[in-house]
Parts: sequence; C-alpha cells; structure tokens
Amino acid sequence: MNKKFEFSIGERVRIKVGPFQNFPAQIVAINTQKGILKVKVDIFGRTQPVELAFLDVEKSIETKTPPPSPN
Repeated sequence: MNKKFEFSIGERVRIKVGPFQNFPAQIVAINTQKGILKVKVDIFGRTQPVELAFLDVEKSIETKTPPPSPN
C-alpha cells in the first residue's frame, strides 16, 4: 500500500530523523516526483535550508490558541 503524502508550501512540519530530529521546519519547496521537501530550519537564530524525504518529516500540530481576554 502506498502512503499518500500531502504537503503544501508554507506548512509547518517536524523533522523525525537525523541531526535535526525534533526540530520544527517550514516547507519552502516540494518535489513530488522525487519525494523531497526543501524546508527552512532555524538553527541558533539562523535559517538554514535542508532537503528531506517525505518520510523524514511529520505534520506539526500547532494550535495557536489566543490568550484569554481579560474581563
């Protein structure tokens, strides 16, 4: 069974393997034919481009809940 991957430019993901394991990243390019993503990773305050296979990342579950409003 083939796993279907659906990614979009600008989407936030988490890196699952390698030296950047557990780092958050943002997708900047997608090559569906090769199954490769180019992502931006923030490393020590600098943004670095990294190429990863679709299997090397997972979608981030980022809940942007606004802070409670003062009443």
